[in-house]
Amino acid sequence: MVKVLVCDRIHEDGLKLLEDSGVKVDVRLNPNPEELKKAVQEYDGIIVRSKTKVTGEILEKALNLKFVCRVGVGVDNIDVKTARRLGIKVFCTPRATSQSVAELTIGLILAVARKIALADRSTKSGLWEKNVLMGCQLSGKTLGIIGFGRIGIKVARIAKAIGMKILVYDIVFNQKFRETCFEEDFLEDEDIITNEERIKALEEVEGKIVSFEELLAESDIISLHVPLTEKTRNLIGEKEFRLMRRKPILVNTARGGLIDEKALYEALKAGRVSGVGLDVYEVEPPKNLEFLNMPNVVCTPHIGAQTEEAQKEASLQMAEKILRFLGKK
Repeated sequence: MVKVLVCDRIHEDGLKLLEDSGVKVDVRLNPNPEELKKAVQEYDGIIVRSKTKVTGEILEKALNLKFVCRVGVGVDNIDVKTARRLGIKVFCTPRATSQSVAELTIGLILAVARKIALADRSTKSGLWEKNVLMGCQLSGKTLGIIGFGRIGIKVARIAKAIGMKILVYDIVFNQKFRETCFEEDFLEDEDIITNEERIKALEEVEGKIVSFEELLAESDIISLHVPLTEKTRNLIGEKEFRLMRRKPILVNTARGGLIDEKALYEALKAGRVSGVGLDVYEVEPPKNLEFLNMPNVVCTPHIGAQTEEAQKEASLQMAEKILRFLGKK
């Protein structure tokens, strides 16, 4: 019997589908690295979300391991190179959570632009600061989207409906991230947005393809939607903040390591950006509370995919991929 180890909380529907198909599912939530090294020797597969880190050291101990599945977008918490060398298949479920992440992205943009979180705290404290809580409307503003994949496209469509102009910097039209984003083999055909789909979506939102530098300079709002790799780490740093002529709102619902948080803090203090919406951080949970408590920072605890619909769909897609891999579907 195939045995899988579930290390993070996964929606029950996908786990039930695995069990109904004859897979033995063991749930051991939040194992530490030493516990995981010992436990992994017994299993054919590991299922994780973002919390558990499947390191090369852990994979080396996995004598019978055939696959690792990340229930969510991206695999930066899995040592994919070691997995490939050992012949271990890596899966993720990028289609399942894209709508939820896109909606949170727009929510953070609105929260920063209209000072919603600040207004909420102020009003609940008994104040009535209507005159000082001046915000800006989104209609007519320029949204720069870095990464025009499944989530970036959905964000663009919502922004277009609001009346925003769309600028895009993306791997399909630029070489900067191409090799990093397409070198991994964990994506299946159904997961990949084709060039034709991206171009069609770009035309639909009347978007304009620009260079990275032009996007930074001409955007009123910048939203990040690229994977975290060694080449995209600190994609936005001191140099990039100095190129932001319009003092934009910066939103990150992708991965925390894409932004140099020290440089972001200095940019906020210097007024190079007017506000920030963050769902992800360099270290999670974040430690720099002085930064997070700035009045023009809106933050959430990595909840982009944290909706009932997204978690159920991700769990089901996870189970279907594993069953196909095992030849049971």
